[in-house]
Amino acid sequence: MADSLETADVLILRKMPYRESSLILGALSAEFGKLELIAKGARKLSKKQFPAFDLFREVQVSFINTGKGGLHTVTGAELIRSNDALANIPDNFATAVKIAEFILNNSAPDLPSPLVYEALRHVMLNWALQGEGRDFPWSSRQCSVIVKTSYLYENGLLPEIPEPESRAAHNQQRIIERIIECGNEGAPLPVLDEVWWEQLNQWLNRLIKQHQLKY
Repeated sequence: MADSLETADVLILRKMPYRESSLILGALSAEFGKLELIAKGARKLSKKQFPAFDLFREVQVSFINTGKGGLHTVTGAELIRSNDALANIPDNFATAVKIAEFILNNSAPDLPSPLVYEALRHVMLNWALQGEGRDFPWSSRQCSVIVKTSYLYENGLLPEIPEPESRAAHNQQRIIERIIECGNEGAPLPVLDEVWWEQLNQWLNRLIKQHQLKY
């Protein structure tokens, strides 16, 4: 397969210096799934230039796709949204790092991930709003639940739920569907008490362990 020039919106989930002036980036896109990118000379930016590449930023990148996996060379970048205020609350930043590592460790190149991408976009925006002292829709636990539910659903790892026979079972199924919808659209979540959210989070963690995912 010949090399091709591609453009995609990505979320920067990992950033590592490489040699004297370059960066290696772990990113997620809706169209290409996990991307490993090399931005040559990216660390040479002067203080007057706006650095596009930083953790949890949403960036539109152009890159050379070799079609062979591995590192793709960035040829251009434009910042879409910074989300930098996320770092103002250390607990949220630590949770974001853990979620980012989970996604990168358990995602594959060239496997489209539109639901997980949108869930991450809205979660990062939520934490950025909180870091700016503005109204934010979701708690930190809810953010974790949204990403885990979206990931497991998109990858076919949620258990199949038979046709619900009771009102309680029907409500539970609808709540999970609503969580996935909210992650995709950024809409308000169902109003549930914190005990329910914690139980759901523990259930998702058991599924992640059962499927031997890295977390």
